[in-house]
Amino acid sequence: MDGKLNLIKGTRKIQLPSHSFYVDDLMVYYKGNVSGLEYLKEIFTRYALDSGQMINTSKSTFFPRAISTARTGQIQQLLNFNIGSLPFDYLGVPFFKGKPKVFNLQPVADKIKAKLSTWKTSLLSMAGRIQLVRYVIQRMLMYSIFIYSWLCSLIKDVEKWIRNFIWSGDVEKRKLITISWKKICRPLSQGGLSLRSLKDLNTSTNLNFVWRTLFSQEDWALLIKDRVFRNSKPIKHHIYSSLWSSMKEEFKDINNNTFWLLGNGNKINFWNDCWCGAPLSQALQIP
Repeated sequence: MDGKLNLIKGTRKIQLPSHSFYVDDLMVYYKGNVSGLEYLKEIFTRYALDSGQMINTSKSTFFPRAISTARTGQIQQLLNFNIGSLPFDYLGVPFFKGKPKVFNLQPVADKIKAKLSTWKTSLLSMAGRIQLVRYVIQRMLMYSIFIYSWLCSLIKDVEKWIRNFIWSGDVEKRKLITISWKKICRPLSQGGLSLRSLKDLNTSTNLNFVWRTLFSQEDWALLIKDRVFRNSKPIKHHIYSSLWSSMKEEFKDINNNTFWLLGNGNKINFWNDCWCGAPLSQALQIP
């Protein structure tokens, strides 16, 4: 953008992106000085003239961070956007600051409970209820449970509603059963109903997210690694990141259950790779 926008700083090595697209949505990350905002408004106007697509200001929102009320009002007057605040939902995933808490993820759980409560169970067989849970309910959870580490108490509540819905048709009505939920969550070939344990699903998706972060070369992964790693080790001090709060507990499991595959040795550096903690060159103070 011709260097006229004052972008938000990421880390010493990695620059935050200026914007991101998703389908018909555009998110711009920017420090709110007036000259840059005027230029941003000019870009929006030029785009509208060239494409014929006007920006709907009534559906547009900006989220101020650590700025005065006067500056917020000035930005709103200039752009004519709505003023937003954390937390907010985007594509069904809550955005918030800091470690995930029950009240951050409770709206997602409430949507699941409401969905289960609205289905006419008198018209559904047990097989039908199982299919709805498998293909609707668990997919409603997928995005948020992939990113955040859900609290055990919230997972227990959701699984309780699912169990009650399957066995009795009512999320609030408990029915006496003799088969454990752990067995129910086994694959069909092992005598289960091929449902997913939400606790296991949350753990596995968090581990997958950590693995991708460690070994991906995509911009988002490089940014996270540059923020939370010092000398190839995760930081121990606290930062206000909802992603890092969900990820840091899984690093120990990743480290304890991975090992080196040397292959042909072309990508191995004996002195500088982390074989057992710190690299040998650092541990032995070899220049």
